[in-house]
Amino acid sequence: MGSPLLDKIQGLDDFPPTDESGDVDLSLLWQMLAMTPTQRLSFHDAMRKSALEMRRAGRKHYGITGYDDIDPESVAPADGSAD
Repeated sequence: MGSPLLDKIQGLDDFPPTDESGDVDLSLLWQMLAMTPTQRLSFHDAMRKSALEMRRAGRKHYGITGYDDIDPESVAPADGSAD
């Protein structure tokens, strides 16, 4: 009798397609290539701001000080324009 979790994991046969090395998720590549350059820059900028906010929240949660001066709004957007 197998574990339900193990059976569920082994049943995952619908992984996204990858390149020959198996390291590059082609579905993510296709998604990015379907966007215009402006859309890609906006997406990148939103992800960058999200990452900075996560870092700030982690520092606050764990009581790490001295790095609170990183403000996502003060960092230039990826396309060089102002928000």
